[in-house]
Amino acid sequence: MSAPVPTPPPFPHPAEPSGVPAPIPTPLPFRLPTHLPPLETLYFPSPSPNSAQPYILFFPGNPGLVQYYVAYLSTLSALTKLPILAVSHSGFYPGQTCARDTPPGYWGLPDQVRHKIEIIRWLAEEKGWDRVLLMGHSVGAYVLMEVIREFKGKDEKAKVVGGVGLFPTLVDIGKSSGGRALTVSNTAPRRGWTLL
Repeated sequence: MSAPVPTPPPFPHPAEPSGVPAPIPTPLPFRLPTHLPPLETLYFPSPSPNSAQPYILFFPGNPGLVQYYVAYLSTLSALTKLPILAVSHSGFYPGQTCARDTPPGYWGLPDQVRHKIEIIRWLAEEKGWDRVLLMGHSVGAYVLMEVIREFKGKDEKAKVVGGVGLFPTLVDIGKSSGGRALTVSNTAPRRGWTLL
């Protein structure tokens, strides 16, 4: 009989300077411009607003829903004390019956990037949120890189102060060393090769 595998301790809960655990932030709804497709949002306001600090704008990975990130973003909010706005990808809204009612029937990556750029510009103009730290998971990290490319070197009211890619999606994954090895291992049997 084998010994039971020990359970790792739970993720440490952020504590206030007094040593008492801080309350877990709860996301609030956040209305975006109505000209955009329906988008799900999670908003974690800062407990101590400071206009000199940036806000974090988070883009999810597949399947584009922000609800998967509530626990992560709650913890991040408690640790950073920065306002966080998470925005789903267009066409990935809970309860949405059709992604897009005009051809091609979906929003592609260029559309996702364009929608995020519109949100950043709108937040700067309408809310005065002019300093943004972008954060994205998987394909959301790809979107943030494209957003940074759009803002780079332009005189905009909104300033992208940085980007954090969490397990970013690589565009040319097949050209990476791991991608080339996987391609060879997947095509070898069809080519009659034996891999040792």
